[in-house]
Amino acid sequence: MVPGGHAHSSASSLNESIIQHFFPPNPLLVTLRPPVFVKLEEKEEVDVSEVSQALQKCSNNSAPGPDQVSYGVWKGIHTDKRHVISKLINHLLSWSIHPPSLKDSLGILLSSLAKGTTIRL
Repeated sequence: MVPGGHAHSSASSLNESIIQHFFPPNPLLVTLRPPVFVKLEEKEEVDVSEVSQALQKCSNNSAPGPDQVSYGVWKGIHTDKRHVISKLINHLLSWSIHPPSLKDSLGILLSSLAKGTTIRL
């Protein structure tokens, strides 16, 4: 029995009480809002040269992140079709869509530091 189920004056208030009892709000859920398209100004767009600069700094031998796509794959895509990555990023920015896989990263600290060395983050 739903606590206080007998104290409701209408079927809709009883219905609401039942839903709240069996399906309480989850504060960890992200509220979904419909995406809204915003036309980016030219200075806000990511261009091919920015993608090239970012990928040049990345090692082909590094382990892939949470999305399991290595930098070698991204570099191959960029070499074959130069505009694909920048168009993808600009599309995500225009629609204000930020996929969870782009929000996660893996960081691994190696214990090869000399004793007494400090790391400042």
